[in-house]
Amino acid sequence: MRRLVWFIGMVAASGLFLATPQQAAHAAPTSFCVSGPPVQCTFFESAGAAGAPSEISDIVSVADSSGAPVPASTIALFENPALVRDDPKNWSEVIEFIPDQPGATTSHSAQMFSEGCSSGPTNESDISCFPTSANQFVMEVQQGAGDDFQDCTQFIAQSPSGQQFAQVTACSDAALAEQPGPNVPEVPLVAMLPFAALGVVATIGLRRRLKKT
Repeated sequence: MRRLVWFIGMVAASGLFLATPQQAAHAAPTSFCVSGPPVQCTFFESAGAAGAPSEISDIVSVADSSGAPVPASTIALFENPALVRDDPKNWSEVIEFIPDQPGATTSHSAQMFSEGCSSGPTNESDISCFPTSANQFVMEVQQGAGDDFQDCTQFIAQSPSGQQFAQVTACSDAALAEQPGPNVPEVPLVAMLPFAALGVVATIGLRRRLKKT
């Protein structure tokens, strides 16, 4: 019996080792754009030089392409192709090539907004940072690992007039990998091992105490 308890304890310890340090081992990647043509932009759910997780990314600079600024554009990534694509409640991310000034049609900066809008864990469905409309709609990648920094949607950004101007990679967990719900983080199996093992240890200990009484 003692050997069994020792073995389960080792499983719990190894589960804790595998489940926790890998998350904090390195900072998240940060968003960036590089000049073209075409301009290439990659966006992550992170902010700051340290790459802290954030549902509102840093504003990144966008260089001119072929001697001219890129067009201002608002692009929505929608999750469910069976629902209305222009409904903000069906959007997972919005990428905005920000107008140089209000009403301008050119842009030198861009930013990604993700569902949750950095409102904290109690309001993960917040879309208050989203605009009410977009000029381009892109279906978010459906299959993936369920990881905000590995599941990425790639597409060609378009202006309101349909001009293609940039290659964009937007990284956020795949729509169908968001289980059991779109706003509930997935818990890897290895992360559950310590709790399952500790539960078994507690059960064995209770049975032994009952036998003694």
